[in-house]
Amino acid sequence: MMTTQQQYKLIENTSFTKQSDGKVHVRCQRENHVVNFMVNENIMEFMQAFSAYQTVAQVASKLEGKGFNSEQVVSFSEKVFSSPLSHCFKQGLHYTHPKKILTRFGFKLKDVFRNSRLVAVVSAVDSNNEEVVLRVVKAPRDDKNFARQESRLNFEYQLLSELREIENVIDAYKLEDDSYVALAYKYINGTSLKDFVNRRHTIKQRVELALEIVRTFRAIHEKGFLHGDIHPSNILIDDSGKPTVIDFDCAYKIGGPVADRIGGVPHFFPPENTNESWFDQSKSIPISYYGELYQIGLVVYYCLTGKLLFDKPGYSELMEAISNNSFEVFNQTPEGEYIEENILEFIKQCVSKSPEKRELACNKLDEALAEMLGVNYKNYLNECRVELT
Repeated sequence: MMTTQQQYKLIENTSFTKQSDGKVHVRCQRENHVVNFMVNENIMEFMQAFSAYQTVAQVASKLEGKGFNSEQVVSFSEKVFSSPLSHCFKQGLHYTHPKKILTRFGFKLKDVFRNSRLVAVVSAVDSNNEEVVLRVVKAPRDDKNFARQESRLNFEYQLLSELREIENVIDAYKLEDDSYVALAYKYINGTSLKDFVNRRHTIKQRVELALEIVRTFRAIHEKGFLHGDIHPSNILIDDSGKPTVIDFDCAYKIGGPVADRIGGVPHFFPPENTNESWFDQSKSIPISYYGELYQIGLVVYYCLTGKLLFDKPGYSELMEAISNNSFEVFNQTPEGEYIEENILEFIKQCVSKSPEKRELACNKLDEALAEMLGVNYKNYLNECRVELT
């Protein structure tokens, strides 16, 4: 259970770079997790105050001499420790280790993929030695943070239940007892799209995979939902080459309230999102329907070429390239096979700065991929719609 004695320490390789507009670029790498964020100077000072293990109260006392009051520091802590910036800190006190919670549900811990302050994502085996992936809420029911985490987990479970008939969406079931709650996902024996594209494939295999990915997100949209965090690491490919969309933690219903956590990977930000603060929920703009069409275009390009359409070494340069829609198109697969020009043209239209132009372009891209495989597009589209009824 979290207490006021929870201690934090900024990890050593966190860097702060002041930009010309007065904002500060924060970058840190912890194991395989990289965080890139834009913050203001006040947040920078708050983060830098944790040079050694300290509580928020101790930092508040330290910052009082610099003109900050305790209410400001509490506000800073809520923003930082409920966002990806929390990965920049080590913690001195923790909630229950996920291994103990899994034992309560009859699972044996196998591997830890992510272990943040409130939630852990792990792989485990059940009594039949069947492997699953679990998202475990580490806060117990009597903790003040439990209700929010349970609400988010319940929403994801209900959403996945509604999407269950879509073949390429991850399936899940809920676990709970009188103290803890978790979501168990089907284990996919394969790799992420990020790793898959770097292996050798024929252009036909790449186009088939791209079409399946487009088809899956079309089906999710027709069901009335947005994924909220489309990028290659959230698409798993099994040993047969079948894609599965995972990580609906940022998803929300079209026209409904947005998720309390806004996702995003910088290389896949739509231009309408590049100038916003992604840790301050009062300023953040969630990925819209048109933003997801943009991201689908980027994912298809990545699937076919093995390359990022926007690929700059620095965060500021990357955001500038996306904002200005500045990119060069590579027209071959990694194996040297040429990609049809009309497919590349539709991809370029999918990433138009004008959101309204993206829907028609995405439909045309869908059609062009199907026709390249010799698939009758009208029959294919009808098949999609039958599955959704």
